[in-house]
Amino acid sequence: MVPNDDGIGEHVGLKVWSLHNKADGSFAPQAKLHHITMYSCFIVSGIVDLLSLCIRYPKHTSKLFLTLAFFVEAFIFYYHTKGDHDRSQLEVLMHELLVISIGVCMLFAALRMMQSSNMLINGGLALGITLQGTWFIEVGVVIFGPTKWDDVHNNSMFIVACFVWHFMCIGVAMFVLLTVMQCGVQRYTKKETYQLLEEKLDLDN
Repeated sequence: MVPNDDGIGEHVGLKVWSLHNKADGSFAPQAKLHHITMYSCFIVSGIVDLLSLCIRYPKHTSKLFLTLAFFVEAFIFYYHTKGDHDRSQLEVLMHELLVISIGVCMLFAALRMMQSSNMLINGGLALGITLQGTWFIEVGVVIFGPTKWDDVHNNSMFIVACFVWHFMCIGVAMFVLLTVMQCGVQRYTKKETYQLLEEKLDLDN
């Protein structure tokens, strides 16, 4: 027995879960199968990351698995709503914007395989992950929240602007945090030590 999977918003009822719909010979809605597949890839990435602490794998193996996990997530979410005529255009748009945020994560995760100590690359990955997380919350509020959003062009335009606001707010917050940290490091670290730290980071990159 597994959670009922009718494709949209059902999380309570229980019934036998089947890949095949015997009534018309088609595949049954598999939204939860998509989610399970994505979670499994990140679990594998986490296991490889932990094993890398005690087993010597080729360099950046754990980073490669993380990049592949983001790729699978983006790939599945791209097709998650594609061709689903039961979903509104607003819901499809929100999933497309989610794919963009996942793409940002995938890009910077791949760049970390080349320059793992670069602060801008690590910051870009942090920004992408945070953007993905806040946009997941936004999707939940719009699609499953108490207020029903009409599927009209003005609402779609607002959602696009809202996505940019998420991006800008996270970027500004991270920039302020970086500024505070840099000021603190420069103020409370000896000048010679700070210069050596910068030189080491330059050599690692």
